[in-house]
Amino acid sequence: MICLAQKKKIPHKKNSNYVRNPKIAERSIDDTVFLVNPDTDIVFYLNPLGNGIWQLLKEPISIIDAVTTVQRAFPDMASEKIGRDVSKLINKMRKSNLVLNDE
Repeated sequence: MICLAQKKKIPHKKNSNYVRNPKIAERSIDDTVFLVNPDTDIVFYLNPLGNGIWQLLKEPISIIDAVTTVQRAFPDMASEKIGRDVSKLINKMRKSNLVLNDE
């Protein structure tokens, strides 16, 4: 995911579930997915991992469950790398207000 938004700290619970922000508009062009936050007019580009996580976020999901799903899809990849990448991506999405804590 590529974003030019400012970094800001947003607290979150360790075992939180996350879900898409319903305000976010999604546009697909061929195999490329773009997200638009109407509150900021910032456009986000999702790489294939980002798009896969975005699809998982249709329903509330925890980072742990998202990591497990990606590990099942890519059993030959190092689980530590998958864990870091998925966690980092969901946290970036959360900080950019693309996803919300599902309370």
